[in-house]
Amino acid sequence: MVLVCVGLVIVASAGLGLAVSTAAGGVLRAIGLTGSGFDQVVLGVLSAVVLLFVDAAVLVLLFRVLAGVHLPPEDLRDSALAGAAVLGVLKVFAVVMPGGLTENRFLATFND
Repeated sequence: MVLVCVGLVIVASAGLGLAVSTAAGGVLRAIGLTGSGFDQVVLGVLSAVVLLFVDAAVLVLLFRVLAGVHLPPEDLRDSALAGAAVLGVLKVFAVVMPGGLTENRFLATFND
């Protein structure tokens, strides 16, 4: 059950990241900041910050409800933020790694 919940969290987080990027892109177009490198930086930072806090909030729920362990608030906050950061890194690798498989002749056979 826990693995299903973690999987759903990752899928929901990815969907929320897409929604945040789309909404922020619309706002940047409305105020005329598209076409520069600035808009890409703003979208990246905004998405990362929002998803970090969403992932942290979900991890707090997972720790409290599914694990049933009472942690001190400081430890809960720190562990949720660390877990959210690790989830963010895993999402980046999930995007970057499939493209790198075709460049490595030993791993390219697994990409078919």
